[in-house]
Order: sequence, then structure tokens, then C-alpha cells
Amino acid sequence: MDAHFEVILERIKQLTSKSKETVWYEFHTTTDGRPVLVLVNKSNNIGLIGVSYNSDNKPDLVGFKMTRQAYDKITHAGLETTSKPQVGLQKSTPAKVVRWISRVT
Repeated sequence: MDAHFEVILERIKQLTSKSKETVWYEFHTTTDGRPVLVLVNKSNNIGLIGVSYNSDNKPDLVGFKMTRQAYDKITHAGLETTSKPQVGLQKSTPAKVVRWISRVT
């Protein structure tokens, strides 16, 4: 597990203890080897946070909010989110994805 995901999951734990939301998570790897964290809450909101590293070995985190249909499509495409825009796939910051999934306003 990428160390960034440990921090994200701890933040989700803090937020969901306040909101009483249930959040499930899964770890995946894209077809090109990038780690991905998938978050799903009981309302079926789905968030994806991916980590890539630039040439200076600095992390670049990106988040997505998505519908179930968009998640199914990108899952069949090896969790590739950059090839072309998908209907139901909204790019966002990881912090906004975490708050959205945790149902904290």
C-alpha cells in the first residue's frame, strides 16, 4: 500500500466517525503500474484516488468522483482514467473526494 493511502484512510476514519457513514475501500494497480485507492460509501458514491510519481520522484495525487457506470467502464479499461473523458467521471482533488465519500460538508 502506498504511504499516501495510509494518510487518506486515516482521514476517512476521522471523518466517518463524525458522519457515521460507512466507507469500503479497495487497492488496485492500473495497467501501467500506478497504485489506485477505490472508495465506496453505502449510498453507492464511488471515489478513486490515484498516485503517480514524476521524474523527480515527487508524488502527484489525483481524485475522481464517479457513477457506478463510469467505474464499471474504467475497471474494464484497467482503471485507466486518462485516455478519454468518461460520462459520469468527474476529476476532483483527493481532499474533496474524501469529504464527499465521508459525507462531511
